[in-house]
Amino acid sequence: MNYPPNKKFTKDNNIKLLNKRNKRFDALLKRIMEDFSQDMFKALLGLEPLSIKLVEREFPRVQVSSRHVDFLARTRYKMGIAQEREEIFHIEFQTNNDLSMPQRMLRYALDIYEREKEFPSQVVIYIGNEELKMKESFNEIKSFSHLNYSFKIIDVSKISADTFLINNNPNIAILAVLGHFDDAETLVTKILKLLSNYYGFSEKLRISISKLEIVCQLRGLTPLLYKKVNEMLGIDITELESYKEGMKEGKKEGMKEGIITLGLSLLEKKFNLDSDELSQLKKQLLEISDIIILQEILKSMLEQNNYNEALKILRIKYKK
Repeated sequence: MNYPPNKKFTKDNNIKLLNKRNKRFDALLKRIMEDFSQDMFKALLGLEPLSIKLVEREFPRVQVSSRHVDFLARTRYKMGIAQEREEIFHIEFQTNNDLSMPQRMLRYALDIYEREKEFPSQVVIYIGNEELKMKESFNEIKSFSHLNYSFKIIDVSKISADTFLINNNPNIAILAVLGHFDDAETLVTKILKLLSNYYGFSEKLRISISKLEIVCQLRGLTPLLYKKVNEMLGIDITELESYKEGMKEGKKEGMKEGIITLGLSLLEKKFNLDSDELSQLKKQLLEISDIIILQEILKSMLEQNNYNEALKILRIKYKK
């Protein structure tokens, strides 16, 4: 199976799963930004911060719901050789094109100014797959007023993936798949080597790979990650986060079809199945009425080294 550079993620037909994936990624990215602010500032903004003090991100409002920003911090950073500067930095992360972003950022800026008595330096970090279409400015000219507002948008796909690997920080390195790269397999191999060298074969390595898996979903690189994790580290892909989340989602909805769809997708990616093989396999799986048994069969099939062994598991367990 070939993995072209910067492969685009195919839109999930299940909107709930797609939204859940984005929420998981947003939470992960915000946590990384807060915990490793200095490295993130260097990688994304090209700044060398001397100090970063997080500022309250919630702006309570009367009679309407409160607004939250993704990242807000008072930051002192280097300017040139001997100069320093201090500003409030407001950063938002976007996985899709929000054409109302200028108006939204302006509202955030006014909230920040009202509380902090200082206008922030604002940046939107775009990590979506579609071509960037958002504007960085908002201009209005009326008879007696003129508004000229702007902020900065950074498209992470234009940043070299190597930028995220320079400092050997595993929490920053997992974001490299969002950047620009020539060969996906080479990049994923580099990241996994960095993670395994840093953590060794520990539980922290497994946790870090689960984080990497969340990020890989945004670029459609999850099948490649599964392949390399199994080849390099011998870790069972059924223990990774998206497999577990997908199974939980299937149980929650009580839909056998959802479980089968997920299982077929993983089997297709692992064994490079064609459409005829998938069609025949789906017919057999649909005949299994017990969802628990169905899940056990799919899990056992995914643990096999080749498709013939996986089919044997299906025949043996289904007969029981």
